Amino acid sequence: MVHLAIYLIAMSGYVVTQLQFLGILWSILTIVDFPVSAVTVPLAYFNGPLAFLWTAVVGTAWWYFLSKGIAILSKKLSS
Repeated sequence: MVHLAIYLIAMSGYVVTQLQFLGILWSILTIVDFPVSAVTVPLAYFNGPLAFLWTAVVGTAWWYFLSKGIAILSKKLSS
C-alpha cells in the first residue's frame, strides 16, 4: 500500500499545479520499480495513461508479492 500512496502523491504533482514539486517522486518511483519500469518506460513513450495505470496496478502488486515472499522466506528460515 505504500507504493500506491507514493504513486498517488507523485501523480498529484502532475495534476495539481501547486504540487508540481512532488512530480520528482515519479522519477524515484521509476528507478525503485525496476522490473515494472522496464515495461513502463517504453509504454509511456507510446501511451502515457496506460503506463500510469500499469505502474499503479502492476507496481503495487509487485511490491505486495515481493513482501509476502520475504515474509514467507523469513518465517521458513527462522523455524
